[in-house]
Amino acid sequence: DPHRTKQQLFRIDREPRRSDVRVLDAETITRLEAVDRRVGGFVVSDYDFELLSPPVCAWLRAAASRKPVIVDSRHRLKSFAGVSVVTPNEEEAEETSGLKIEQSADALAVGQGLLEGLQTGAVLLTRGKHGMMLFERAREPVDFPVVGTGDVVDVSGAGDTVVAAFTAARMSGATLSESAWISNCAASVVVMTVGASICTREELFA
Repeated sequence: DPHRTKQQLFRIDREPRRSDVRVLDAETITRLEAVDRRVGGFVVSDYDFELLSPPVCAWLRAAASRKPVIVDSRHRLKSFAGVSVVTPNEEEAEETSGLKIEQSADALAVGQGLLEGLQTGAVLLTRGKHGMMLFERAREPVDFPVVGTGDVVDVSGAGDTVVAAFTAARMSGATLSESAWISNCAASVVVMTVGASICTREELFA
């Protein structure tokens, strides 16, 4: 029907075999140390392909004592205990906590549990059509509703948008709460567009 909004029906990911992406830990850490001198923080996008081994994760935890290390991890949140911020979606949070999120009260319990259990500075829990929740130390959780119409047509890239926008805002001097709100707005834009889209500066301001 040409008059209906297009929506993603399914998605196929072709992921590399783990043996094809292994890199020596020493080489990875050497490269991180070289970059460390030039950057104000790190975004870690972990798809569990063995590049981020325990020694590399340990290096990132140590780096988090000097500068923001913001992690988006699939299946391995516990490996990044002690970093600055983690940005799990509900499925990843459920997998790590062992609890099911069916309503807001469940999300509050899971998010607070991750904050304490992982000993991170903050947890940004993304909840799809329910927006997101920010948990940070010594503060009440903040619930951010979805911005816009809420007509989600394609979630491809939403998690990447969240961590990228959050980090860009944080590196620009925004508070954790301000960074979460900005990333929520950016993600709300991209999920209303078919395909792996971006949020432009103009769309974000709007």
